[in-house]
Amino acid sequence: MWVTLNEHKWVILRERRGKHNGGNEGYHRLERGYGSFVRCFSLPETVDADNVGAAYKNGVLTISMPKKEVAKPRSIKVEVAG
Repeated sequence: MWVTLNEHKWVILRERRGKHNGGNEGYHRLERGYGSFVRCFSLPETVDADNVGAAYKNGVLTISMPKKEVAKPRSIKVEVAG
């Protein structure tokens, strides 16, 4: 499995190879598909791309995408001439 992040694009590439059942029963049943697939996602500008993380455990891919800190509003003192 390959997971890449490039210019706010998240690309997941996976290849699942078929398993041959070694039995000689004269039949074969395939429960899961095999082959390769690619998924591409565009990340919103609010995601902090420097802190994105991924973990693969027990067949589950978990991706964490923390948000950027929002710029704090600032106040500007305006002097009124009068």
